[in-house]
Amino acid sequence: MTKCVKYWLKLLDLNDNRYPRYTYLMLYELDRPGRHTWATDIRVLLYTYGFGYAWEAQGVGNQPMFIRLFKQRLIDNAIQIWHSNIENNGKLELYSMYKTTLELEKYLHCVPNIKHRIAMTKFRCSVHKLEVETGRHQGVPREERLCKFCERVGINYIEDEYHLMIICPFYDTLRAKFIPQRFITQGIYGFTSLMRSTNPAILSNLATYIFHAFKLRESTNLRLHI
Repeated sequence: MTKCVKYWLKLLDLNDNRYPRYTYLMLYELDRPGRHTWATDIRVLLYTYGFGYAWEAQGVGNQPMFIRLFKQRLIDNAIQIWHSNIENNGKLELYSMYKTTLELEKYLHCVPNIKHRIAMTKFRCSVHKLEVETGRHQGVPREERLCKFCERVGINYIEDEYHLMIICPFYDTLRAKFIPQRFITQGIYGFTSLMRSTNPAILSNLATYIFHAFKLRESTNLRLHI
């Protein structure tokens, strides 16, 4: 989008006897009665992001400053849409608690094992086989998407990401090996703190825990035919 606007500004600066400028003026005149042209797309783009005045004036004055403002407006708008999509998606209820900025997550370049990074990504994005997700696809009410391991010992817990990481006793031995006790005792706050961590050692251990927890869950389900 920015490149299109830059080119539009370049056309505005050309002399009328230049072919690109002459072509643009033709497109501009065709747009005025309602014909859809490239100029129409530029007009809509400018109005969409609050720069309709630039179209009406057919100029912006300080072009470098205008481009900086336009780029920032695009970024701000993208972040606003991203936040809105997360908040309105029930699947991302936990994700929205720890993912608050639109930026590259540190675990993607500090967790050395690619299988562990993939497991961490699937965990964060709810691309997994926990009951909270499989039940969603099957139309099971959220409150009935219970952990099968906890059910076997008479406990009813929704099996979501928080449950697997902090609560479920089935993973106690594995959890004690990879997750510091202080995070476990803090409950949901500890969960969000772990997921927001930028500490390479913590992130590596967390990704390792998630990978092995998924493997343990899968192998036990197969063995018990849960």
